[in-house]
Amino acid sequence: MIIWERFEQASCVASRCQCEAPRDALIRQPASFWSSLAYLIAAFLLVRSVKNPRPEFKFWVLACVVLGGSSHLGHMSFTRLGLSFDFAAIILIFSFFALVNIMLLLRRSAVFIFFALALYYGLLVLGMYSIPDKWSRIGLCLFIFALSVGDVIREQGLAFLRAKYFRRSLFILLVSFSFFVLDEAHVACDPGSLFQFHALWHFGTAAALYYYGLWRFSDLKAESQSRIS
Repeated sequence: MIIWERFEQASCVASRCQCEAPRDALIRQPASFWSSLAYLIAAFLLVRSVKNPRPEFKFWVLACVVLGGSSHLGHMSFTRLGLSFDFAAIILIFSFFALVNIMLLLRRSAVFIFFALALYYGLLVLGMYSIPDKWSRIGLCLFIFALSVGDVIREQGLAFLRAKYFRRSLFILLVSFSFFVLDEAHVACDPGSLFQFHALWHFGTAAALYYYGLWRFSDLKAESQSRIS
């Protein structure tokens, strides 16, 4: 396990957390590790696609980068700590706009929001580390996702369902989640293969984040202006 044997291992290793088996190497899950590059590519494409100087856009791009880095760490180490960073980043993404909108209403500065999000992410990592059970973590992520959907409905009504980029994002996310479920169920599972459904989950969710970002910062740009001072 190289350096990873010094850390507490993921609690579900014995029962196989996902199909791809952890290797005794520096990169323990290569398929899931390298597919995490998709999040960094999505962040890069957003920067190229959205001409928007608003600080909240920069924070969203940074959150996507954090998700990519955390996913890399989680699948490279496959330790309890590494996966805590990974799950924390997922919750950061799901709750991002609700938190930012609250701070915008309070007229907080961009610097304040940056440090608040950084502190929030750090607390999420500690929280995820205190919850070693994988399914409890997944359940919490789904709960936060449901809350984020409710926040979008509260903010936009049902008008978002007519938005092209949002529909693309939602469709890709649902298809990607089916890959996640197939992987967790070990359907057509080959633990040593470089083809993994979890890797497809990474590719799909990265594309969903890209289109969701386009919706938030392109489609909605004409409807509202930034309130960050």
